[in-house]
Amino acid sequence: MKALSLFSGAGGMDIGVRQSGFEVLADIEADEHCCATLRAAVVREKNATQVIQADIKTVNPSQLLSDLNLAVGELDLLFGGPPCQSFSLAGKQRGLADVRGPLLFEIVRFAQQLKPKVIWLEQVKGLLSAKGEKGQRGEIFELFLNELEAIGYVPKWQVVMAADFGVPQLRERLFVVATRDHNGFSFPERTHAPLAVCDDLFPLCPYLGTGVVIDGLGVPDAKVRGQTVYARETGSVAAPTAGLHFDEDLLARVRAQGVAIAYVTLHVGAGTFQPVRTQTLAEHHMHTERYTISPATAAAIAATKARGGRIIAVGTTSLRALEAAATENGVKVGAGETAIFITPGFEFQVVDALLTNFHLPKSTLLMLVSAFAGVKEIRAAYRHAIEQGYRFFSYGDAMWLTRKPAP
Repeated sequence: MKALSLFSGAGGMDIGVRQSGFEVLADIEADEHCCATLRAAVVREKNATQVIQADIKTVNPSQLLSDLNLAVGELDLLFGGPPCQSFSLAGKQRGLADVRGPLLFEIVRFAQQLKPKVIWLEQVKGLLSAKGEKGQRGEIFELFLNELEAIGYVPKWQVVMAADFGVPQLRERLFVVATRDHNGFSFPERTHAPLAVCDDLFPLCPYLGTGVVIDGLGVPDAKVRGQTVYARETGSVAAPTAGLHFDEDLLARVRAQGVAIAYVTLHVGAGTFQPVRTQTLAEHHMHTERYTISPATAAAIAATKARGGRIIAVGTTSLRALEAAATENGVKVGAGETAIFITPGFEFQVVDALLTNFHLPKSTLLMLVSAFAGVKEIRAAYRHAIEQGYRFFSYGDAMWLTRKPAP
């Protein structure tokens, strides 16, 4: 069975479609980073899927049929999840006034020319109440269904709760399934329910929590760690994840190269992972993290600086602690708290090089590394990482950064 993916994103729907026995012939996606992820998946999974990076409005469905060696009506499934921001409450349900809103109807344009046997759409349930040009609730969704019917499809829809099917997430989504001429499709019955209604009269499995799912994953690999091998104190919600790249053997090899290793006690807080949500950086409330710098560490830093050596921080949280403790006379010994927000223009006093992972967009840590190494340099590093299929975020790959000299 042959399928075509529209608005493919990072390929989540593709996974489910393939698991259902379909061959995904092509992905159409505008975002370059998503396309890089899709291409990496094609290589990893050894698929033959064509990844087409393009504004979907510029794609000619008839030409696409020719490129895929398909006849009209031969495609089994056309599926996708158009951008949801214009219909979501978070996006203020701007509907068709949002430039992303009309993209919903690209599915109709493709269906009219390709004539697939089945259309499958996923969208936020806010589409059901989004207002159109007349200001009527549900007007856009009704128009969408009418246009599907006008080209010969019979649509069925339902709001589906992920937890109802054994997924440990209270997430509702609108699904539309449309077939040509006659629609014999029926949405499946739920398999799970809240514990309060799981009785003899309603014999369903109770909702699953994340703990149950994690327990079902089996015993983790011995190499998988939640803390660094050199962690000693409790109190941190997470490891400085750049340190997870080190094991005892690697630390021994580093020492053998003549590199001195000193330690800082960090209590990483949950705020580390919070994105910047304000329009201006000055309005962002920075989280506070605790640290302790020993006399031995302060002395090692001073000695290294005196002989012209480099101070290399492992992790952005280590860097923040060292820069927060910086004084004219060296690094201050003892326990402290820091809420410094490091952005481009910050004057670094201690750290000369940094080993760090690849960070989330809009995160304070992404701004920190941009301040440290330079905005242009960080963009180049991320571009290279995406092209080469690096793994991102907490348990991903790392990059080596050197401090960009002050202008």
